[in-house]
Amino acid sequence: MLQHQILADVPHAQWVFSIPKMLRPYFLHHRELLGDMARLAYDTVREMMAAVVDEPDARPGMVAIIQSFSSSPKWNPHIHSIVSRGVFNPDGEWILVPYVDAEDDEAQPAEIHVVINWLQEHERLAPSQR
Repeated sequence: MLQHQILADVPHAQWVFSIPKMLRPYFLHHRELLGDMARLAYDTVREMMAAVVDEPDARPGMVAIIQSFSSSPKWNPHIHSIVSRGVFNPDGEWILVPYVDAEDDEAQPAEIHVVINWLQEHERLAPSQR
């Protein structure tokens, strides 16, 4: 069903986004935040791929599923996703992105600071006192 009715007929890959252990308690006690984490994951993918193709309005396809457990019984919220291996530009043209190097400074992914900033903006975490 997903393949035939949702996903475009383009290459896809699985991406997994985990929440750092030190931030997991915020999501244990405020599970409504997990949907927002899925949106942050999409924003991360979109920003990385847009930087790679140098097209700020490029959009990848992505389906995300939130999972809150792993092989151990500990609380481990993370996001499994199917992500297109490229983007559609504003004209609907497909641009293949066969590989995104997360270590590349040009396409640096959102890291822990993005999650911390987001939690601070939504008053779930006090701003740092530097």
